[in-house]
Amino acid sequence: MGGFWRQCNARSAPEKIRLSHRECMRARMPEARKAEADAAARAGVRLQPPTLMRAVYGSFEPALIVMLRLPWERMHAAYYNYVHYRGR
Repeated sequence: MGGFWRQCNARSAPEKIRLSHRECMRARMPEARKAEADAAARAGVRLQPPTLMRAVYGSFEPALIVMLRLPWERMHAAYYNYVHYRGR
């Protein structure tokens, strides 16, 4: 998807005002997913988080990646770690 990001980011300022970067990327998402799946099939790899991160960011290395837990695991941890939740 790095190529799609570059295309959306390379637009002129008036184009960026008319159509935000997020909307530009959203419009290209189906095409990007197909391109990633095709590239993965050609390379003989499965689409796993490291492969997806490489496809999204290319050679750029993000400074922070957030992994979210499942909601029920968060609720379970909150029940035992935050005393004020036990009273509810």
